Amino acid sequence: MKVVIAEKPSVARELANFLGATSKQDGYLEGNGFQVTWAIGHLVRLEDLNSYPGFESKDWKDTQSSLPYIPEPFRLVIARDDVKKQYFTVKRLFDNATEIIVATDAGQEGELIFRYIYSLSGSKKPFRRLWVSSLTSEALEKGFLNLKSGSDYDDLYFAAKARSEADWILGINLTRLYTVKFANESIRIVSIGRVQTPTLNLICKRFTENKNFQKSPFFVPLVTLNYDSKDFIVKYESQFPAPQAANEVLSKVGATLRCTDKRIERVTTNPPKLFNLTHLQQHLNKCFGFSAQKTLDLLQKLYEAKLVTYPRTDSNYLSVDMRGDVERSIQKFMAMVEPGAIDISAINPAPFDDEKVTDHHAIIPTGIVANLEGDEGRIFKSVVERFLQAFAKPCYDEKTTLIFGPFKAIGKVPIDLGWKKISLVLSDGKSPDDDDQVEDEFIRLPNVPHHSDCSVVSKECHKGLTAPPAIFTEATLLKAMEHASDQMDLPDTDRRFGIGTPATRAGIIEVLIHRSYIERQGKKLVPTRAGQTLYLLTKDTKIGSIELTAIFEEKLQAISTGQYSQRNFLNEITTLTAQSAIVLHTIDEREHTMSVVRESNAITCPKCKKGTILEKDKFFGCSDWKSGCSFKIWNEFAGRKLSFSQITAMIKKGRTSPLKFTSSKTGKEFEAPIRFNLETEKLEFIFEKS
Repeated sequence: MKVVIAEKPSVARELANFLGATSKQDGYLEGNGFQVTWAIGHLVRLEDLNSYPGFESKDWKDTQSSLPYIPEPFRLVIARDDVKKQYFTVKRLFDNATEIIVATDAGQEGELIFRYIYSLSGSKKPFRRLWVSSLTSEALEKGFLNLKSGSDYDDLYFAAKARSEADWILGINLTRLYTVKFANESIRIVSIGRVQTPTLNLICKRFTENKNFQKSPFFVPLVTLNYDSKDFIVKYESQFPAPQAANEVLSKVGATLRCTDKRIERVTTNPPKLFNLTHLQQHLNKCFGFSAQKTLDLLQKLYEAKLVTYPRTDSNYLSVDMRGDVERSIQKFMAMVEPGAIDISAINPAPFDDEKVTDHHAIIPTGIVANLEGDEGRIFKSVVERFLQAFAKPCYDEKTTLIFGPFKAIGKVPIDLGWKKISLVLSDGKSPDDDDQVEDEFIRLPNVPHHSDCSVVSKECHKGLTAPPAIFTEATLLKAMEHASDQMDLPDTDRRFGIGTPATRAGIIEVLIHRSYIERQGKKLVPTRAGQTLYLLTKDTKIGSIELTAIFEEKLQAISTGQYSQRNFLNEITTLTAQSAIVLHTIDEREHTMSVVRESNAITCPKCKKGTILEKDKFFGCSDWKSGCSFKIWNEFAGRKLSFSQITAMIKKGRTSPLKFTSSKTGKEFEAPIRFNLETEKLEFIFEKS
């Protein structure tokens, strides 16, 4: 019997339906010569440090002198008690199988999930790999006809295994050491991570730069001209730090200005690239405020519903052999766009590039047309919109530049909007994207002939202020993580790389929020007091270095292609961990109090009317608790973490503004304000009567 293992039950059902394994059994489906079973995410994990000899003590202080500890070898265990039954079902099926077909997600994480189960089970059965980018019948048929040898993916496994063990070595050891030295009643665990800590430092560094930025004024001479009864503004070629210089320029402007040069050029804006996961997460955060994790979760649902291709990809391109499938998919969505926006006989060839396709191609629709509502609809339409835009005609504009000595005006009018005609999601027709796809406002200038004089209508010394570096949103943080090496002094010929992977970056952000190191304030990611303290502790250390983490990420990528040694990489991580432990002993803990407590004298406790509100790790409480005040609001409600500003609104105004929640019964999203009921001492929704 051939055993097929998927990553989760929902995917297993799709595979079983395709293979004709329709008989339901306990933990698997059977039929037509196949048994289709599943993991539930990670069924197997690396064993905790507490399980190794000498570390059985629950008091971490007792064992700190033995750190760092590196297991030789690492031991595997069943991940949780609630998945033991499924693990032993999978093990029994492996024991009796003639062959194993690996159908976990086609990437590093999916490969690791299977290999850990396979290793712990002790199985020696041969296995082959199903490698597909969608779950459509066509893709599955092609995939099962072209199963790959399991050994073809050994390097992918070695990279995933190295990532997992490196995160254990650095994270487990340094978290213990930092916790022993800096934890207190306010924050009991001081979490350190190979990617987590540099990401926190990115956020804190930008936040500090923003808050410490001193805005400087600048002054620009502007002149309003008129030609043929049409007013337009010309701008001076440079700006000045003081108004006197700008006004001196303006004082020399007479009643007219002569057009000394006129240039008209045709500007081509090529279609945007197809989405990879990180770029789609950026796009949806900008457009709709979606978190990176929310985008990934909903995209996974669409993938399992066969509507989009594999989500965890870092490629913006398709392989050349997909052209026929692409043309057929475009035909199915043509009714959604204006006639003439796409020439199906001459689609844009730029998205096809075999050399730029990594493990998986870009995220595209599978060709199934679906009418989805809500957030799933927004994501699906965004993917379809970008897919159609990428293969549409370029956008052509006419750019006019009028020169009046040191003054200049630039106008732009559309000739053919091309791909910009395609707008399925946003009502204003714009499609916010990466910085290289910013849309300019159209400005139509009058037809001023060369050497013509224009009347001066008015003169203005325009004052502006220099802007600070913007506090990170999830969109801009994801971009910084993806292009981390841009912050390094590298030769132009070196390949650029980032920190984390498309599959892990969303989770890193959520961990930082869960650890109370950062919080969401609208779209902004703002560090808490605890996050800022940890930043001060690690910003000048190697474990906090964005550069070193980016280099490690590059080495993990090299392991996955057989170009670097897993053993060498782990030795480097071990050395870094040991060096970091030594540095830690030189830091005076009295100068760095780890705390998530935040106090605002402006917010009086609504219960006792004496104390003030303190923000702690898991709740908000009264500073007068030692005198008996029991006021407490938990910082999570209905699956949503509440911010300090939302608690403030409830106390001062009696309610929050409408917040987004997801119904636990229907799974649908809804909006409602919440309030704290002082009588019941519980949070509750406010549903307005219509």
